[in-house]
Amino acid sequence: MIDNQLDQWILKQLRGLVLTDIREFIPEGYFHGAQDLFPVNESIEGAAQLSFEMRWGYLAGTLGRKMHFDSSEIMSARQVAAFEVLMHLGFLASVEASKKMCDSISRKAASLNVLDGNSGAVATQMAQEHLPTARLNLLEGLKQYILHLSDNEAKPFLSLIQNPPLAPIHLF
Repeated sequence: MIDNQLDQWILKQLRGLVLTDIREFIPEGYFHGAQDLFPVNESIEGAAQLSFEMRWGYLAGTLGRKMHFDSSEIMSARQVAAFEVLMHLGFLASVEASKKMCDSISRKAASLNVLDGNSGAVATQMAQEHLPTARLNLLEGLKQYILHLSDNEAKPFLSLIQNPPLAPIHLF
């Protein structure tokens, strides 16, 4: 299993490399705009980071999907693979943030001795179903992307595909 801190570092590097490869297709200010998307109530633990990750995940997933599946832009094979990875990084970020929000709501409700609605159940479902799917999709996309990288560029990411973690990898 890969250490959570290592996951964060490796995936942050992957985000950076992917975004560098496709920067010419990303509208100016794309990830810095839409600050009102996915506001998280401040009573939720880590609200600012969760809001950022939800927004980033949505924007990355939307752009990645659009460019990977629906674009008529002329792109290199590496860029096509990069957009697929971007799409999956976005999905993973959104799922992780959603799970963390549900976990936080459930813990807070338990501490107040009130019902959490279905937050705990949703968090469990995300951990058992959605996070493994997001992880597998990312790893499959990464396998294709790595084929277009130099040995030095691929090196940081090889551990993710050669020894995939048993538990979901984490962005934050």
